[in-house]
Amino acid sequence: MVRLPASHDLDCLVRAPGFVLGNWPTPLECLDTELGPIWVKRDDLSGFGRGGVKTRKIEHLIDYVAPRGYREVITVVANITNLAHDIGPAVARAGIRSTVFAVDEPSIPAASRTEFFRGADAGVALLGTSQVLAAAHLAYAAARSSARGRRTFVALPSLSHPSALVGAARGFLEMVLQFREAGSYPEVVFITVASGATYAGFLLAERALAAAGLPPIQVIGVQVHQHRARVWIAGLMRWSKWSLGLSTPASRIELIDSALHGGFGRFSREIVDTCHDVQKRHGLRIDPIFGGKTWTVMERWLADKRPRGPVVYWHCGYTPDWESMGVLCRR
Repeated sequence: MVRLPASHDLDCLVRAPGFVLGNWPTPLECLDTELGPIWVKRDDLSGFGRGGVKTRKIEHLIDYVAPRGYREVITVVANITNLAHDIGPAVARAGIRSTVFAVDEPSIPAASRTEFFRGADAGVALLGTSQVLAAAHLAYAAARSSARGRRTFVALPSLSHPSALVGAARGFLEMVLQFREAGSYPEVVFITVASGATYAGFLLAERALAAAGLPPIQVIGVQVHQHRARVWIAGLMRWSKWSLGLSTPASRIELIDSALHGGFGRFSREIVDTCHDVQKRHGLRIDPIFGGKTWTVMERWLADKRPRGPVVYWHCGYTPDWESMGVLCRR
């Protein structure tokens, strides 16, 4: 059986979680494309709720909050996310309540928001566009919960917490083991970056692998949100290294923002066509708000580069509501 090298940092990352939601490992598939073979890490088949890489983060967040006696998780999301649908049922399995505040970003008609969040099992409160007001609602909800005798955990957007980064890092290590078992090793990984928590987790894993003597892996993040991702990612990594006691060196943050198209939720006709083409040719469903942007950037990158090793497209998940919500945001 192929194993990872022994090291303190890798050991910190691969410790088994105490709470499992998904079906691991997710498949690693090779697609034959005009630009050469592209490997796809199918976290869209993670097997819980709407599927996706968020399942990994939710698992490890539960493994953090449940043993520490937290009885409610409160967090904030944007309009377009599967997290609002999955966080409630997930933490409920551990006997934990959840409250989700949804900020109106990107701003869409009230009827569309109501319809999108109707299927979410967590209690979702729809807010306006103000980030300051959202923070105030989180603080007030946490105070009320504590006053009722419940220890409350306030999760930053996209569950940006060291425990969640560990979940993402373990997924990256899982992918590396799959390649090594097949006698290969990835050279480049493309990943969609919204908040940046998953990307930060990948960098933690990649640096730990390199420090243990394995070849470096280029991790390219494709931004779909216009916030200061580099600063946020760097902060999350420093927080996680301190919290977990990691000694991994600083990582190069490599982000591409050419597919933003004016901001979160906006996309071009070219990206929509790419999504349809990928589904027709390969049977792979991606949406133009998230994964379609990453695929488009990857194709352009491959047209200019000639990597020697495997190129991986990380399928973070699929947004089934994109046609009803994204079209309202399209420029």
